[in-house]
Amino acid sequence: MRDADTNTVYLTAALKRHSAVFDTMVNELSAAGVEVKLVSGTDNVWIRDWAPLQVDDHFVKFRYQHDEKAWPQLHVPEKCWNGLGDVLESHIRLDGGNVVRYGDRVLMTEMIYHQNPEISRVGLVDELSKLLEAEIILLPVEPDDDLGHSDGIVKWIDAKRVFANDYALTWVPELQDYGMRLREVLLAHDIVPEPFPWAYQSNLMSEVEFRAKHPQADSFLPAIGYSINYLQVDGLILFPKFDIWRDNTAKHLLETTFPDIKVIGVPCRKLAMEGGCCNCVTMNYALNRPVLTDNS
Repeated sequence: MRDADTNTVYLTAALKRHSAVFDTMVNELSAAGVEVKLVSGTDNVWIRDWAPLQVDDHFVKFRYQHDEKAWPQLHVPEKCWNGLGDVLESHIRLDGGNVVRYGDRVLMTEMIYHQNPEISRVGLVDELSKLLEAEIILLPVEPDDDLGHSDGIVKWIDAKRVFANDYALTWVPELQDYGMRLREVLLAHDIVPEPFPWAYQSNLMSEVEFRAKHPQADSFLPAIGYSINYLQVDGLILFPKFDIWRDNTAKHLLETTFPDIKVIGVPCRKLAMEGGCCNCVTMNYALNRPVLTDNS
């Protein structure tokens, strides 16, 4: 399955607290003929991470495990996904944000090793490959990223090319080195990385100040500048805007690369302070029927 083949998008009702994001997404998706479904019963807007993943005509549900005492807003009740038909549940801990798929190839970071220390590395990759029915290509984790999601660093263009954050744009040596290592891994798997506009934004406040100002955040790493975290569905791309000059660069590149697809910017600066953007707050499927139950 490719993102370009998907025709149904799920959001959480909790995303309404970011009304500009919610309204833009719902209006543009509906106008493009993409069905929009809402899931309620949770304050967790990051549906990408905990919703089941589609594998051809069935779904796989991985373990979504976070410290709910520290992050009560991340709680997701079982009813949020029990409306699915054929769902295979796995014991493996894996966030959906760490699955970037194109057909039978999946890009994910080595964070899976840290999340599943009780499973041998070879056994883990083999089991993931069987569950997702795909080749698993492991990428290094971005420095200081405690979530390790691949959807913040790469995005497929086609079967042989991906967009990858242009880490050469930063003055941080560790990130420049990371960019080179990421490129080497991709090329080793015959995947050509195309540079994508990226704007590193360091957090200039203390964590105490940050938590007070952004109580819904689940990470101390804002996602401002991660334009690559865009959503692609049939005929439409929704990319995050941050009120920075690289917004226009990202839009132009997407329009040039996908001339037959409508490209719309979504105002994500406030949402990004909570740790995610367009892809993080959506789950897209290729469906002919409803998938999740609207519990509203």
